[in-house]
Amino acid sequence: MDNLKIEQDTLIFGPGVAVKMLGKDQIITQTFEEIGELTQVLSKKKRSLINDKTLRKSKEEIDDNLIEEIADVEICLRNLKLLFDIDEKSIKKKKYEKLKRMEKLLLSNNTKDTENIIKEVPCDNEE
Repeated sequence: MDNLKIEQDTLIFGPGVAVKMLGKDQIITQTFEEIGELTQVLSKKKRSLINDKTLRKSKEEIDDNLIEEIADVEICLRNLKLLFDIDEKSIKKKKYEKLKRMEKLLLSNNTKDTENIIKEVPCDNEE
């Protein structure tokens, strides 16, 4: 399972087909719903981190659900990009600007703790 690689060729439909079949209204509504489900599981994850005894799901079930909802939201985001003809280059540029702003904010604290944290965090160049 660690070597799982899903190729676009293995899917029956290309991403554009789903957009055409579902239509604008359905894609937007589905995105709202999936973001809501991700919000809900994140709330449960936060509660599990503080060992909230009122949770009815195990930490493993919550982690599984978190992965599922992130996947659902990523699919919705792909569909939105196709629907509104937003290219990946524009997204990457905007992400870079926002990450630079976050970096500047973090560094403005000018503490050794912040510097140590930044050194420890690996950079994900695929984003």
